[in-house]
Amino acid sequence: MSTATISIAFDDFARSFHGGIAREPMTALRLALLYGEQLRIPRSFERLRIVSGKAWVTFGGRDFTLLRGESLAISKAHGGAIISAVGGESLLFEVT
Repeated sequence: MSTATISIAFDDFARSFHGGIAREPMTALRLALLYGEQLRIPRSFERLRIVSGKAWVTFGGRDFTLLRGESLAISKAHGGAIISAVGGESLLFEVT
């Protein structure tokens, strides 16, 4: 499955994950990427947190490197983010 296909499926899931009339406290969605894989995180998510591994995150024209335990607020104004697994290992992260 290509990165583009995964992103489209993830966008659809994100809409349903955030759907609903009442806004309840959201449980984090935990995802994994293998080394070298990347994923576009839809703008409907506001924060990502690295559970294990090393991530390269791009949004709003800026790049960030995040390690285990670090988090980053993703501004909805920037249209989402791209996250990649780097450092020769898989990446486990959460989005809310």
